[in-house]
Amino acid sequence: MNPRNCHRTRTCSGGSNTEGGGGGWPEDPPGGRFTPDTIETHDVLVVGNGPSAITLSFMLSGRLPYLDSSSHPIDFLQARLSNLGPEQCLLDVDLEALSQGLSGRSLNRVSVLFDQLMSPNTDFGGGEKSKLRWEYHPERAIDHVVLGTGLPGGLWYSLRKSKTVLTVSRQKWMQLPEMDIPQQHHNSESTEEAEEEEEEEAKENAISPTMRVSFDNIATYYRSYVEHFHLGKYFRNFTRVQRVTWCQGLNCWIVDAISKRCVPIADTTTCKKSKCDSTLNLLKHLRSIAKLRDHHHHHPKPVQYEIKFTRTRFLAKSVVLATGANATSPSLLNIPGEAAPFVMHSLDQLDSVLRSSAKIQRNYLTPLPLCSPPSPSSPPQPSPPTLATLPPQALPTILLVGSGLSSADALLMLADHHKKLHPSQQPPFRIVHIFRRSVSDRSLIFNQLSNEHLYPEYSATFRQMKSSIADARCLPCFLAHPTATYQAYHRTILQHISPERRHRSATVTFLEDAFGESQICIDCGQPLNSVGSTSASFPVSLVLVLIGSKPELDFLPSPLVAKLGLQSNQPLDIRSNPVRINTVTHEALAARNLYAIGPLVGDNFVRFVQGGAVAVAADLARKRKDRSLTAVESAVRTIPNTGCDLN
Repeated sequence: MNPRNCHRTRTCSGGSNTEGGGGGWPEDPPGGRFTPDTIETHDVLVVGNGPSAITLSFMLSGRLPYLDSSSHPIDFLQARLSNLGPEQCLLDVDLEALSQGLSGRSLNRVSVLFDQLMSPNTDFGGGEKSKLRWEYHPERAIDHVVLGTGLPGGLWYSLRKSKTVLTVSRQKWMQLPEMDIPQQHHNSESTEEAEEEEEEEAKENAISPTMRVSFDNIATYYRSYVEHFHLGKYFRNFTRVQRVTWCQGLNCWIVDAISKRCVPIADTTTCKKSKCDSTLNLLKHLRSIAKLRDHHHHHPKPVQYEIKFTRTRFLAKSVVLATGANATSPSLLNIPGEAAPFVMHSLDQLDSVLRSSAKIQRNYLTPLPLCSPPSPSSPPQPSPPTLATLPPQALPTILLVGSGLSSADALLMLADHHKKLHPSQQPPFRIVHIFRRSVSDRSLIFNQLSNEHLYPEYSATFRQMKSSIADARCLPCFLAHPTATYQAYHRTILQHISPERRHRSATVTFLEDAFGESQICIDCGQPLNSVGSTSASFPVSLVLVLIGSKPELDFLPSPLVAKLGLQSNQPLDIRSNPVRINTVTHEALAARNLYAIGPLVGDNFVRFVQGGAVAVAADLARKRKDRSLTAVESAVRTIPNTGCDLN
């Protein structure tokens, strides 16, 4: 049972799971004193349970990479690989020498090396098989524990409800070692003839129908991966790290964490099975109780359960930061009104509104009166219309801010939601889409997704954006148009949001080069540079600010976080200021025995995070040989004498 779906006390009929709130994290007492219920010692502690953490756990459990007998298409790399024996584990070789001279879409050399071994020349259309084979050596397993706030999968777990949105990366690039993603059937009711037509069309485009995968499918895959390789014993799901500090006296890291799990309330029912402590198995346990009740009528009362919290202090020789994109906070515009309840900063929030009841949707997506409605006695106004003379809104207005894939996903989610409910009608809302960068900026992600067959939905969205900007309506004409439902403006910024309930409004500013010198409104014919002023206010029902996110490492000491980035004393950013590491070992240069992998070091694609896991596993294996990686012994006895401030 997922603790996120439990109320503090609820009834359970037949072990069914009902979506609900509750189950927040408890606050520490005043003064921040952390009183652990248990103390554990481990060689390695991993913070985060996404793809990078899963891959690392896979290797630390004793599953090791070796070269197969086939040759590599890159000549100089093949010359180096030929010097390695078939029985030589890649974790035991000189990864620095092996990766010398390789370049790719990652700045971390071992990530590029491992990507070349897993998928040779894949960026250049190469379809060769992996050059690696895997062997299980349990005697080389390294004691470790993986902490994550949800089920295995990290960010993908939080996006598991998105069944129609597809990953940007190809399906094979989302896979982890030794287990393929199951074939996905996009239409379970399709006929054999339709499937043959789909295959023929795919052959013509040289693109497989399963080249990309939906978010819910990939989330299921990562959870299944952990189960398939029996890694669950290393994972502590629904566990939030409170604090990570280095203890000089013990020569190890002290990690304080809180775990939560659903447990049946005592004395409401009994079961012959032992008490289930595993979050993943709790649902089966509740079902077994339900079966006893249904078949034997021993327990007429419904099962009740509650959330239990456990505080654990972990002592670990090494800590690996693998929080990725899941442990992030959304980037903010830091403008007045941004904290209003109708302003959202994530697709998850939008998804919640779209899935909510009609009553909640009406609270967000209802037409609102204008900020300053015209007086009934006012004389007729000349054309073109102005924002002050528009008639009351016929449609609610959604303001979308951002130019990344999240903004495109938001448009796709809104369109998909409308098609499901009203397939034959025009959308029941209009969208104003603004972003600061130019639509022709080469750094815009859409300008980098050139394959229209591989990214049809993003290509269509980008064409819509460009067409709307090229043949633009001025803001007053767009809001007055009876059927227009989408208008994009580039080189435009959001300045202010008015949160007043019945007069919600947004103020935007058009930068100097927002419109061409001779560009005119396609409705009123006026030059867009002269319609109104450089700023405009208009009513909004919902505001989506999707401008990225930043790493959230608030469990680390502030002085350490300030030193972690490539640019010291600057906020960490997964693109412009990632964690500064040794690119061969992935150990942070700011602290010993502290590693970072995945988006924190700039590896934002699953295909590259696996190389980071190899780098860390290799360095930990070396330290184990040097006997510098051993569990902290007699932790409970020695803590009082270390001099560490653990409170």
